[in-house]
Amino acid sequence: LHNVADTNTWAGPISLASGDGTNPLQIGSSSGTLNITGTISTSTAGTPRHVRTQGAGDISISSNMSSADVAFLYKAGTGTLTLSGANTHPSTRVEWGTLKLMAATGSLPSATTLSFNTNSGAFIYDNTGASGARSQTIGSLSITDQPEVTIVSRRVADQDLALSFSAVSIS
Repeated sequence: LHNVADTNTWAGPISLASGDGTNPLQIGSSSGTLNITGTISTSTAGTPRHVRTQGAGDISISSNMSSADVAFLYKAGTGTLTLSGANTHPSTRVEWGTLKLMAATGSLPSATTLSFNTNSGAFIYDNTGASGARSQTIGSLSITDQPEVTIVSRRVADQDLALSFSAVSIS
């Protein structure tokens, strides 16, 4: 699935028939924004898949990615990947660009691993445009051979927003 230009939406289901650690399923955006609103699930029960988003364009996924369907999410390319679903996939690696988690509707499981280990990258926990207090605990943050990593917790005035990591490893 690839967005060449402009803003486009994929509302249909995505059935993950392949995608492992060596050859993850590719979702790309060369420019503009690809909005994914349909379900993402594995076509083989009990076999969660690896998914890699990439490109200079942005990708927004509002559907929930469960640990039964997605084992590992990779973020590559200079664009931004925005997650706004209640996700339970166990691991996310930012290889380049920005990963944004929308606090109003998006979440990652408290046991998840967030890693940075190839190029510069950023993680933004964003509560702008939403009301009320939000919090997100991430199991571990791992930074390996990283020239620059930015972690941002973004909110508007009068909002309580908490972002915490149970463990941090920098090597």
